[in-house]
Amino acid sequence: MSFVTQSKIRNLIKLVSFYSKLITKENLVDYIKKWSLEKEHNQAAILGNGPSLNESLKNFSEDYISSNDFFAVNNFCTHDMYAKIKPRNYVMSDPMFFEPLNVRYQEQQKVWDKLIESTNWQMSIFVPYCYFKNKKVRDISINKKLNLVPFHSIPFLGSQKATFSIYKKGLGNGEYATVVLHALYIAIQQGYKVVDFYGIDHNFFDGLYVDENNVLYSRQTHFDEDIKKRLCFCYGKDFSWQPYTMDVFLQEKSFIFYGHKIMNAYAVSKGCRVYNCTSNTLVDAYERKSMK
Repeated sequence: MSFVTQSKIRNLIKLVSFYSKLITKENLVDYIKKWSLEKEHNQAAILGNGPSLNESLKNFSEDYISSNDFFAVNNFCTHDMYAKIKPRNYVMSDPMFFEPLNVRYQEQQKVWDKLIESTNWQMSIFVPYCYFKNKKVRDISINKKLNLVPFHSIPFLGSQKATFSIYKKGLGNGEYATVVLHALYIAIQQGYKVVDFYGIDHNFFDGLYVDENNVLYSRQTHFDEDIKKRLCFCYGKDFSWQPYTMDVFLQEKSFIFYGHKIMNAYAVSKGCRVYNCTSNTLVDAYERKSMK
């Protein structure tokens, strides 16, 4: 059997497995297309978690803010600029917001409260389908301005052709271990022709070191944190956090950079131009744009 034939068979098996899981655990509905709020503009800006975001926000003009639909993620609603930016879309996918066993679950509940209390404009909140019926997620219906939209949570890791076919049907998710790629997938599916990326520093390797007990630490930061020593954790099977080993850490971060490459190729296939406007970034998948 030739290599090409073997490859086709492997991809077919992956496709059958994917659709079997999708039909059994979820469905074939394109929720992004059916339930999203209509675009107000043809261009969008995605605000990631990186520390450079604070500086980028200072450079946003009133004209820029008024001419883009914004995507925010994770903790952005706690930022002073949240009410000024008024994101059109908000994406949350990290298990720390949904899984009670996660060690950061309790501290993250303030984010849900903030979203409910502080949002007085129409905004879609996107969550993975597997968390769609989560009680905290359902509680946001208290605020009638918030439009809850699930996106499919089952990943597909097959050929690029098969991946793009699934994505175009609205059955994908940009699942490459980072919420910003979920946001990019949603933006592409909504039909934006230009997407600016901010706060994707991906400074995962800054201050990375192993202590005398072979425990991996990092001085990685987000826009809402000061520099501090932190343990490098990954999720266990029960969504509790477990310390990374160096090899697992590097594999996961490599997967994120690979995901940016794939998602840029998908954007191009859909006629969408993605620009990396992050001043201090390790992401090399997109055309760069300076906003200064």
